[in-house]
Amino acid sequence: MIPTDTELAQLLFQTARRDNYVALPEERHDAALYLGQFRCLRQLAQTDGISQRALADALQVRPSSLSEVLTRLTQKGLVERRTSETDRRSLLVFLTEQGRAALRKSVEFQRQLHADMFSALSEDEKRELFRLLKKVERHGKKEVFLP
Repeated sequence: MIPTDTELAQLLFQTARRDNYVALPEERHDAALYLGQFRCLRQLAQTDGISQRALADALQVRPSSLSEVLTRLTQKGLVERRTSETDRRSLLVFLTEQGRAALRKSVEFQRQLHADMFSALSEDEKRELFRLLKKVERHGKKEVFLP
């Protein structure tokens, strides 16, 4: 049986969605990180003390969406926002020590998740999957106009 394009797309997106929730199984649900929160922490690990606007640009999200993510991360004690000393209108975002620890745990959890996910494939199958996904990605970058 040859799968339809829709079946292939659904399977691809279903598999990719496993990555949307970077939960740590031994922790409470409210301590878990969602992908957007994880991406934010990972970016801050590289550019700690960045302005909220620059962080939104780096993550390619709307400032209002980032504000919601930062509010949740602040409530969890993972980041803090401080007014810039040079521009009082600007908020700077910093990782807390608790945020750095959560990021380390999440990175390790995600690494294990990926290793488990792809352990079903041989090295040759991994190379072939990578090649095919890159081909789909390149083709998907063409402009698409919906009627």
